Order: sequence, then structure tokens, then C-alpha cells
Amino acid sequence: MLSVRVRPPLPTAQHQLRGERTREGASVSRIRKFLAEAFSELRKVAWPTAHQVRVLTVLVFGASLLVGFYIAFWDLLFTEILKLINPA
Repeated sequence: MLSVRVRPPLPTAQHQLRGERTREGASVSRIRKFLAEAFSELRKVAWPTAHQVRVLTVLVFGASLLVGFYIAFWDLLFTEILKLINPA
């Protein structure tokens, strides 16, 4: 069965007087609602203290250094092994 789509009529001053929203108005209100809900959720977040941020930052830097040294060690080891196998 074929169906025909009919576009809704364009908003007129009458529509706005009756309180009906235009598509643009609905989009703006959805954006405002989204932002209000997002900020509401951000107020619920348990933010870390300055001390916690410092401690965790040092921990991440330390772990990154350890992983970097670990990778560098194995890279150097395999480079030397390959030099022994295939001297240039």
C-alpha cells in the first residue's frame, strides 16, 4: 500500500499565539533542557580534593616512567641481541 507524506503546515502567527512551538523553538528548548540537565549532573559529581589530584598525578607520572623504562630496557636488549646475530 502506498502512503503519501504530507508536510505539516508552516507555523504562523496564529500557531505561536496558541502556544505551539516552531521547529526552531523546539530545538532551542531541547538544547536548553540538555544543558540544564548536564549542569545538574555535574553538581552531583564527587570531585576530588586538591591533595587527591596531586597524589594521583604523581602516581600516574611515576607509573608512566616505570612503563617507559621497562619498554626501553626490552628495546635495548633486543637491539643488542639483533646486533650480535646480524653484525653490520
